Amino acid sequence: YIIGDESNWMFYGTEEQYFELYKNSVEAIKGINGSIKVGAPGVGCWSCKKDKNCPADLTGLPDGQCPVLGHSMIEGLISYVSANNISLDFIDWHFPVLANFTQQVNDTRNWLITSGLDSSTPLTIGEWVFDPAGEEELTEKAAANAIYMLKAFTDNGIYRHSATSIYDQSGWASGDWSNVGFFSSDGGIRAKWNA
Repeated sequence: YIIGDESNWMFYGTEEQYFELYKNSVEAIKGINGSIKVGAPGVGCWSCKKDKNCPADLTGLPDGQCPVLGHSMIEGLISYVSANNISLDFIDWHFPVLANFTQQVNDTRNWLITSGLDSSTPLTIGEWVFDPAGEEELTEKAAANAIYMLKAFTDNGIYRHSATSIYDQSGWASGDWSNVGFFSSDGGIRAKWNA
């Protein structure tokens, strides 16, 4: 189970409240079956910080603003689980940037080591696409990128990942998440599936 989906902006609360949610979720799930794998934070990007959707009564800031933090949610979560002796079976994020993907993986593993956690903790990519807001998803350029992406995952020890959609997301406007599928909404095969 991944606790949260793009929790950097979809979770309405502070980073600390999100970490408490993670802790309580781990305790509940592992209390039922200790072999169930639980991870987090499923943020929208590797460097994402908790920067949206915080309640004013908890922060003293205008509603929807969170305190400025000097770390990503991934780094914060690693520190939190280490300090509180909480299980972290995998670390998940979305939409990796291939230009610095290896550095992101290495930095994450170094944070694990610095916090006294297992550096071989699995890293997973919960969502990836080539160009979610452009028509290039329909082209051979997206197909070539899919091969490059899959190779980068393998080269960096990422063995669990999910493309954003098998089929196009119906109801979205053209050029804005409408063409992210490996197949069109009517089942047409895209170049990136063939790749």
